[in-house]
Amino acid sequence: MKYLLLSLFFSLSVSSQLVQSVKPWLGVAIGKGKKGVYVKMALPGTPAQKAGIQNGDEIISINGKKVKKTTALIKEVASIGVGNTATVLLLRKGKELRKEMVLVAKPELEKIAKQKLLNQKAPDFDLEVIQGLDKKRVSLKDFKGKTTILEFWSTTCPACISAHPRLVQYAAENKSKINLVSITADKKNVLKKYLGKVDKILKKKERNIVFLRSEDGKVVGEYMSSSIPMFIILNKEGVVVDIGIGAGRVLEQILAKAKTI
Repeated sequence: MKYLLLSLFFSLSVSSQLVQSVKPWLGVAIGKGKKGVYVKMALPGTPAQKAGIQNGDEIISINGKKVKKTTALIKEVASIGVGNTATVLLLRKGKELRKEMVLVAKPELEKIAKQKLLNQKAPDFDLEVIQGLDKKRVSLKDFKGKTTILEFWSTTCPACISAHPRLVQYAAENKSKINLVSITADKKNVLKKYLGKVDKILKKKERNIVFLRSEDGKVVGEYMSSSIPMFIILNKEGVVVDIGIGAGRVLEQILAKAKTI
């Protein structure tokens, strides 16, 4: 009954989604910067990486139009279109640089993430604990010794929210064998408000999920999780053995495989 109530809450929280066509892209994981849009990572093999954009750069303008927010950058890239040239003004260590690149169609991010991470030691992290452990911060080594599922998500992602009732159930059923760790770059007050609503239905001690917050978004970039929800399975030694993006069938495949590791 409690899972039915929780599912009802999540379903009421999910807004309708529109199917979107393939978009042009630069190939960067981005976040809020001081003067423009911060580059968390220039993904390998992309127009941005080939043009020389580096992690830590700030994008100030594209084709002469200033971009102070991530949404503004995404909008401008979309307006340029696949196959056209984008001139990007960067700020790097206080100096302005101009880079030109031809935009390409956005490929499957799951494929890119697998090329970089699969069968490799998972990037370490030091993250703030929001809920689930009696610690202020944890690192990846705190979860070694058991199979671990990392979930990258956001409270603004409908597919992420829709997956949580299933994750709650799965975590309760497999708590002795599998760690389930949820990571988001959302603001702390937003995340706590969301978890507070859930706690009215499900007690904290019953959730068996560790909720962590990536304050600067660095971990999101290292795990190439700009497309969410992303689920990453780590074996007992912390090696990445599988990656899936999406809920529903994708999530079920990840959950089933984690039991076999």
